Formats: sequence, C-alpha cells, structure tokens
Amino acid sequence: MIVLVANLGSTSFKYKLFDMAAGEKVLAQGTADRIGQACGTWTCSPAGREKMTGTVHLADHGAAIELHLQKLLATGALRSIHDVQAVGFKAVHGGSLDVARVDEKVLAVMQQFADVAPAQIRGGVLGVYRLWRDGGYAIGGLLLGATIGSLGMVRSIDL
Repeated sequence: MIVLVANLGSTSFKYKLFDMAAGEKVLAQGTADRIGQACGTWTCSPAGREKMTGTVHLADHGAAIELHLQKLLATGALRSIHDVQAVGFKAVHGGSLDVARVDEKVLAVMQQFADVAPAQIRGGVLGVYRLWRDGGYAIGGLLLGATIGSLGMVRSIDL
C-alpha cells in the first residue's frame, strides 16, 4: 500500500511517500516553502536519487502539490497518481468525527470552519480537495492515525 503523508502549514507543504508493504519504506519526501509569496522554494528527494531543489512561484497549496506530483511521476517514485492508495492529513473538519472519508460534504464543512480554524486550514482544504479531485480518492483524506491503525501498527510515522 502506497501512502502519502502530508503536512500543510499556512505557507508550507511537507510530505513523505511510503510503501507500507515494504516495511514503511520511504519512497520519497519533499517540501515547499513560502507558498503564496513571490519566491517559493521546494525540495524533492526520491529514494536512491539525488535531492532536487528549486525556486518557483507557488500561488497556493494546490500548485505546490501539483509540482511535487509531477516530480514524483517524472522520477519514477510514482508510476501513476493512482498508485497512491491513501493520503494522511490532520485537519479541522468541524465535527465529532475522528476519521472521515473525504467527500463533497466533508470538504464543505471544512471550508465553513476555515475562518475560525488555524491559517493553514485554508491551504489544507485546498490541498485535500486537489488530491481528492485529481487522484479520484475515495479515501483521500484519511487521517494518518487511522491509516496506521488500520494496518495494525502501534506507532505513528514522523514527518
């Protein structure tokens, strides 16, 4: 099972891509900083390959995610976006749920609470939506704890 674990800050995006079937092998990791500012920076480190870095204007979190997905596909860390079977996020979702499958209703509720949630939630909602929409994820917004729990593991994965 390929799992993308993402952390979306107010102006940043960090992730690790894991192959859970291979003992939590890290397939790639990366960052994007200064999202929404004039000169953003990014890194992408596919396993067994040289670290790539660059500067680029990243208008929003969706642009940062798109840049990284392109790098992961171009380097072969992913053969297809559909190889990713789960995505882990932490998010304010405005309800009593511990874990939620992302659908239109969950995204709408997250958006409603974006104004009172921490600043990164606005970027997080966009990021969750882009991964859900572009990847066709039925389970795109699973929280990391639930993903790890469902695999019978007792510890979390640190970013």
